[in-house]
Amino acid sequence: MKKQRKPLRIRLVQYCLWGIVGFLAVGLMLPFLKGFSPAMQRATETHARSTAYNLKNALSAFFTEYQKFLVPDDQSSDTQLQTDHALMDALLGADLEGERGELNPRRIAFYSSRQAKSMGNGRYRNGLTIYDKGQGELWDPRGKPLPGRARSRR
Repeated sequence: MKKQRKPLRIRLVQYCLWGIVGFLAVGLMLPFLKGFSPAMQRATETHARSTAYNLKNALSAFFTEYQKFLVPDDQSSDTQLQTDHALMDALLGADLEGERGELNPRRIAFYSSRQAKSMGNGRYRNGLTIYDKGQGELWDPRGKPLPGRARSRR
């Protein structure tokens, strides 16, 4: 007894469906393959450039508003400055910063960014975390806080 073949139209549809399933499977596996993420790397670099550009603009706007650089008044000109959470607090116009009246007494928010994505264990990536009184931390794509290092919530 001879086996009947399916009509050509049905076979073509089956081949197309199997092809689509194959492409989807490969497409889902590509990000997990080691060394194959040029698009992700370009996106990360673009985000880092954008963040640096936005920080530069925020610092420039701060200088325009207060006619001084974002450093405490008691610093001499030859003192090496480290960036820490006080920089972001001043750029964000945090309530605590305004109450002290130090760098940004008018509480003007010079910087804003998207919400950082949680990585677990108190770490975030690609964005800004805002705490109780408006203080914040800027996180890079690899889960490290910028500038300075992580601190506990106040």
